[in-house]
Amino acid sequence: HAAIARALEVAGADDVIVLAGKGHETYQIRGTVKHHFDEKEIVRELTAGKR
Repeated sequence: HAAIARALEVAGADDVIVLAGKGHETYQIRGTVKHHFDEKEIVRELTAGKR
């Protein structure tokens, strides 16, 4: 979440941000625990009202 937020913060108007990670999966497994993680949801949350 923090890395996506930082990328959006420092990106210029002509920059492209590529999120090459989980794709269609909405979870991340850390150790043996499955955590909710949806890149699209995070970007929507962080960019809401900025257009």
